[in-house]
Amino acid sequence: MQIPSDYWLTGETFEDVLDLEAAVRLAASTTDMVARPDVIDIHDAWVKLQPRLPQATWLQLEPSIARMLDAFNDRNTGAMKREQEDIAARLAELRRVAA
Repeated sequence: MQIPSDYWLTGETFEDVLDLEAAVRLAASTTDMVARPDVIDIHDAWVKLQPRLPQATWLQLEPSIARMLDAFNDRNTGAMKREQEDIAARLAELRRVAA
């Protein structure tokens, strides 16, 4: 993931990245949960977070978000889960590098 070397997550942005990562991981999990985050919840959180990230970073995440939404619309749960796992991994990398 391309993250400018001078970019650091603020406390609030770090928490939002962590929350989005957790929501994506829960949505991708196979565990039966009553209140599992859905794709719309994930997209809404992404829309709020995106402007606070460096452009190079969100440009790498945006295609996965779009593919996740496409898979949701196509009812392709396998593709949706793969994209969610990819998004979660990229967000975890962002936290590790920019924290």
